[in-house]
Amino acid sequence: MVIIDIEASGLGVDSFPIEIAWKDPNTGDYDSFLIDPSSVDYWDDWDHNAACIHGISQDELTSRGVHPIVAVQRLNSQLCGSIAYSDGLGSDTMWLSVLFEAVGIDPTFEIRCLYTYLLTNALSVSQFKKVMLSSKTPHRALPDVERIIESAELALGVSWALHCDWDRL
Repeated sequence: MVIIDIEASGLGVDSFPIEIAWKDPNTGDYDSFLIDPSSVDYWDDWDHNAACIHGISQDELTSRGVHPIVAVQRLNSQLCGSIAYSDGLGSDTMWLSVLFEAVGIDPTFEIRCLYTYLLTNALSVSQFKKVMLSSKTPHRALPDVERIIESAELALGVSWALHCDWDRL
């Protein structure tokens, strides 16, 4: 199991993923990368307000981002058969669909709701959210993933990755 987070060009229906990160709290394994949108003709919906929040420029994506095919291959090879938990399931699912559809490849992993998991295991969602809101991190994918992991550990008072049976759902 891993925690996943995605930053996007905006929040609209034509937005696209620009940064993805995931981390396995059990092993510490992770990956984080920017995505170059220039090779997808219709990825042109750029929200300047969103850019102010995440601080990622279009120039940075073009110069440092990976091709969408490389992004999909990395995710599929690293997360094959895994369950990725997201605290923003609706948006993250949409942006993963946009990415995978753009290159015509199916994902080899599942994405599920972190909050549903917490509730199913009788863990306090309100305590988790309180800790999440009290921590300040840049709105970037890897720091957001790490904040989720740290917040859950603080809210539970234990190492949540070892405490929970993540694949039970």
